[in-house]
Amino acid sequence: MRKLLLALPALAFVAASAYAFARVGCDMKTTEKRWFCKKCDKVYPKAETKIRKCTDDKADLVQVDLCVKQKYVALCHPTKTGPSPILCCGVKYDKATPDESGIFQTCQGCAAKARLVGDVKHMDGCADKRLKKTCAHAG
Repeated sequence: MRKLLLALPALAFVAASAYAFARVGCDMKTTEKRWFCKKCDKVYPKAETKIRKCTDDKADLVQVDLCVKQKYVALCHPTKTGPSPILCCGVKYDKATPDESGIFQTCQGCAAKARLVGDVKHMDGCADKRLKKTCAHAG
């Protein structure tokens, strides 16, 4: 009985780790198109919509999707964030800031991922090469 009680914290850690791994992904409800340079892996801001060449290496740009969420941050404790207004230290923080994240194409067989469909490099022996859109917000 005593060994079982000593093993319970380890089992709780394993269960918490499995839950974190299997959590539900992002729903990707709000997306925006942005210009992206494949050479230097740079996403250009929303304001720069007229450019078609990278400013760093003059390579052609392609359009990619970004997932955009609204995030609320407490100024007194910047680590306290959430998807709805936050009450911290007696002050309500209700001004949202956009939180942008890349959308990747992920292989369901080997878990290889890339921003563009043609750039996914599958591992040797990958049988299931179906791709699924995943968001970096999902972890």
